[in-house]
Amino acid sequence: YGAVVAFVFAGLLALSGRRIGWHHRLWPVTLGLLLVVPYALFTQSTHSDVGHLGTRSMEILQSIRESFGAADLQGMFLGTDTANIATLGPQERGEGYLHTAYLGWVLTIASVVSLLRRTPGATVLGTAGLACGLLALGPNIHWDGTIVTSWGLYRLLEMLPGFDGLSLLWRLGMGTSLALALLAASATRGHKVAVVAICLLTVAEVRLLSPLSDGIAATDTSQTAALHVLRDAPPGAVLTIPSSHQHQDLWRQTIHQHPVTGNINLRRGRKAAQWATQIDETDWAKTKSQAEAIGVRFVIVISGGELRTSSDKSLADQLNRELKPLSTNGRMKIYALW
Repeated sequence: YGAVVAFVFAGLLALSGRRIGWHHRLWPVTLGLLLVVPYALFTQSTHSDVGHLGTRSMEILQSIRESFGAADLQGMFLGTDTANIATLGPQERGEGYLHTAYLGWVLTIASVVSLLRRTPGATVLGTAGLACGLLALGPNIHWDGTIVTSWGLYRLLEMLPGFDGLSLLWRLGMGTSLALALLAASATRGHKVAVVAICLLTVAEVRLLSPLSDGIAATDTSQTAALHVLRDAPPGAVLTIPSSHQHQDLWRQTIHQHPVTGNINLRRGRKAAQWATQIDETDWAKTKSQAEAIGVRFVIVISGGELRTSSDKSLADQLNRELKPLSTNGRMKIYALW
């Protein structure tokens, strides 16, 4: 994402100016391509391997780009962005994913002043910021979650190699923020009073109007004690129920260091999903032997409203009847099946 923003700025800088020959304008862009393209090709080939744990399927990437992965046009000008993980809110899982494209009115107004004054470089910065902002809106432009048009600027870019591998397009808004900050700085013309005024107004806006004013939701890491107990247990795969809580499995794995039953595209593998949702509640020996056959040795159970309405509830009830938890921490219980 940073490379895309950098090349938007570099490209416009290369095209601007009247006293420089074309060869002098293009060599910085060429040098940048020579440095970045090999690494980009390596990254693309690595994460295009369907067997790679971190490889997102193209269908999922497309879905993210066209929905919550892009910035919302309303959110750029009004502090309406909220924590969102595309499925459920942060209250139940103790986590949230806040991405905001809010630009701020202080910097926006100061940037308009800079453009009207035609300060040096203002046109290039304004054009680069506008381009990054349009790209951040994604292929579908949304206003308050409703699609306004399905022909955003990124719709053209995603046809090019590599650009269909990006999903969190709101990050391209960093170019717009950078442009506004530089334009606002140039609008002050170095006057200390203007500099201090813009800084104070920006801080006040962030504190009162920005989506960040209420803090940032983060992953709940308070359950590490129970996971440390699991780390010292014998080898075996770990299944998390309910399945909606498996978003955190890769983070948990960094602590307990056991295999997990899913990957970045599937929260759990086919065999694990079949075992968890089709158990015989009256036959514990069968449940245990089937788990051992597919390598599932541990089950992490997260109690709460999601579990009560989940297809995993039968498994959770059976574990609670038949076994004593290996470790517990708050709503988390960890069971060793064999």
